[in-house]
Amino acid sequence: MRKHLLSIGLIGASCATASAATFTGFVTIPGIARAAPAVAQATNSAHLRTAFLEVSFTDGTTTQPAFTASGTAAVVATTGSGASRTDIQMRVVSATKTLVTITQVGAADAPALKSIGFGSPNSRVVYDLVATSTLTPGSELGVTPTASILSGDWTAQLEFMSPIALTGAAPRGDLYNTMRVNFLTPMRGGTFAFTVDTDALP
Repeated sequence: MRKHLLSIGLIGASCATASAATFTGFVTIPGIARAAPAVAQATNSAHLRTAFLEVSFTDGTTTQPAFTASGTAAVVATTGSGASRTDIQMRVVSATKTLVTITQVGAADAPALKSIGFGSPNSRVVYDLVATSTLTPGSELGVTPTASILSGDWTAQLEFMSPIALTGAAPRGDLYNTMRVNFLTPMRGGTFAFTVDTDALP
């Protein structure tokens, strides 16, 4: 059963005419709120490595590749190999921008990419969706998720779940614990790159 949608973000960012790749924006879903003692704007590769991955394919299989650090500001993970490989990178590019790049090398007879989940109840990296004001103390400004590279033939939507609340307070609606990239039309070959704001939990 589909969960209740709280809000809808940027809609209709699509690629150049040579490609059918499409980004339909983002939704937020309540899930279970997570309490945290504090939150900070600055994130690094140590925080990003805790964004536990779960990659799902159209044949029903899932895998959990581990992120490894690539310098102080980036992490990378790969699942599969050769003509059936998915590469995932997160790279902090500024105080409010982290670039997520998903590249799928999909052979015609290989399962297509269905979704990628980022995060677990113990993740130290969280996602700030509000660019206009600081709602949760310590988080500073966030950013509206924005696509930058869309190549291939697929449709993607971002889903953010489980709001973050400082201990003893209610969620303010800006921070979320987990992020999922849902390929509404599965990805078999192509690249999807987008920007989000990542904040850090202690």
